[in-house]
Amino acid sequence: MRKHDYVTLSFVFSTLLLVVTPTLAADRDSDSDAIRKLIPKAAGLDIKALERITTATQPPSLNDFQNQPFTLVMLGLPITSETVADKKRQAEFQNVGTMPRPSKLTEALNKSSKFGYGTAIQPEFITHLTCDVDGDTAKGIVSFTADKVYRGNVHYAAKRSNGKWQIVQFSLPAWDVRTSLGKDGNWKITGEGMKPKK
Repeated sequence: MRKHDYVTLSFVFSTLLLVVTPTLAADRDSDSDAIRKLIPKAAGLDIKALERITTATQPPSLNDFQNQPFTLVMLGLPITSETVADKKRQAEFQNVGTMPRPSKLTEALNKSSKFGYGTAIQPEFITHLTCDVDGDTAKGIVSFTADKVYRGNVHYAAKRSNGKWQIVQFSLPAWDVRTSLGKDGNWKITGEGMKPKK
């Protein structure tokens, strides 16, 4: 191969890199944006189910809910002196200041009520999202803050089918709790973090 050929091939390869690299970055951004838009509804609880919780005189049991999305997880986390002192758990979820007034919490969750659901992760609450895509799966952490009410960093997993992303799991590892999307379309909470202490 002549020197001229090496120069030509090098130029072609460099040109391809200039074209491909921005395309890959754009694809990652597109995936991240798509997943970000899905998170609020995926984490949401049917508005009627939410009303049952916010108007109940006694806290309902998790077993009362066939669908157990992340918002139900957040509402059911045991906020005790032990969990408040645990820095790892507080890094994943914490109330801002003292326990929020029920009216403030309900107001935050109900911002999406016109869409038929209430969610702990309203679109405007999302402050940051990481997105690690591997083929048709993705995982990352979504950070969210409801001003003067609560803040959190929840892990998520997503799958892509026929070109469309779907959130399939939310988890709080330090709390040992996760909720996963079942084949029936309902979310199911698992882990030890939501179980009452004996």
